[in-house]
This record gives sequence, C-alpha cells and structure tokens, in this order.
Amino acid sequence: MKKTYFLSSLLFIFVSCIHTQDIIDERVSNQIPSEANQVIIETSLSDDELFDTISETLIREGHRIERDRELMSINTEGRDIGLTTYVRYNLLIADGTVTGRVDWMSESHSKSNSGVYWREAKWTAGRSARAFASLTDLLLQFEHETFRFK
Repeated sequence: MKKTYFLSSLLFIFVSCIHTQDIIDERVSNQIPSEANQVIIETSLSDDELFDTISETLIREGHRIERDRELMSINTEGRDIGLTTYVRYNLLIADGTVTGRVDWMSESHSKSNSGVYWREAKWTAGRSARAFASLTDLLLQFEHETFRFK
C-alpha cells in the first residue's frame, strides 16, 4: 500500500513538472476550457492563402508535412517540442477558418519497438496540455480575427 502511494505521488510530481508556461502566455491559457481538444482561428484570408502560409511556416520551422489542397488539410509528422514530448498537428482549412488538433506521445514511446502510442491532446495536464499549448501557439501566430477552443 505504501509503495503504491509513493509511486502515485512520484508520478503526480513528475507530471506536474511538464508545463506550458514556456509555450503560451497565461492570458491565453486561462481562456482554454478544460478538456478542449481543438483550436479554431477565423481569418479574413482566403483558404488558398491560409494553406500556403501555414504550409510555408511549418516547413520553415522544421516540420515534415503532408498536405492535400483538394481537402485543404495539412498534417505534420511527429516532432519533439521539448520535455520528451512529441507532437503531430492535424489542420483543416475551410471558409477562412483553421481547425487544429494535435496528437502527442512521450519520447520513451517514440523509441520503443512495441508500437506507436499517439494520443489525442487535450487541455488537461502534463504532456497532453503541453502538446495542446504548442498547437495554440502555432495557430495564434497567423493573422486572425478571432480564436476559440472547443
């Protein structure tokens, strides 16, 4: 029983050390509802302008991307964002709106041979929140009129 309590406490402390302050401003993070899994920005740009701008930015930042202009979707391969957290972004553009989702996994899973453990990122805690913060930071750097979380 004591061993279980100790391990649970240790895990809580470790997860608490994974933070988002170095990624997004507290004023933005305070607006994100718990369990949000989408970042949505609305712009006055055309879908083609958004597609090109986002693609160019991701490539310039070192992402490998797959994109489909017909579907207006951009997906990235996994990339390390620090603190042993890997992310891959899924972006969909329609009617001047970009809807983004992000998956995450830990470095230990990325190097294991036992399969891939991508998980949907949500605004919760630990690596999931760090991944979601990285998506928020990415999308808020683009010209936008409004943004929201869902």
